[in-house]
Amino acid sequence: TKWDDVIYVANPQNEFVDYTWYRKDFKGELQTLVPSSESGQYYQEKAGLLSTVYAVKAKRVDGGVVYSCPFVPTASVKKSVEVASVNVYPNPAVANQDFTVEIKDVENLDGNITIVIYNANGVMVRRIDHASSISQISLPAGQYTGVAVADGKKLTFRVIVQ
Repeated sequence: TKWDDVIYVANPQNEFVDYTWYRKDFKGELQTLVPSSESGQYYQEKAGLLSTVYAVKAKRVDGGVVYSCPFVPTASVKKSVEVASVNVYPNPAVANQDFTVEIKDVENLDGNITIVIYNANGVMVRRIDHASSISQISLPAGQYTGVAVADGKKLTFRVIVQ
């Protein structure tokens, strides 16, 4: 859909005048995406938003500063279904035992799938390049969000490991 690559700050009363956007990098460190001098109410990732932690610092007209809560965008269901679907089983999974991530309705993509898994804090804990459409993964206990990139499209999934 048209807005899957954009995040923004609602500003109906023109309370905010300056914005600085942040995202956690793959090391889990917060990095400045766009300095306030080049930023605006909207932030766009041309290749699509990642399933990682984003935040924004907004400066008010009176000079005060407001920080957003960190948030992780997820792919829309409609976008995911158009390309493929992802199943995770068993879910919840058992700590340190394999669970399965299965990408369905994808043809000839084995070896061309990347799976990235983030913990509840938005820190990347596992990256599997050249994954097949059925992958076995083992993680310690926790709540995780995963992104499978297949054919240039992102499929988001969640898994609980107990």
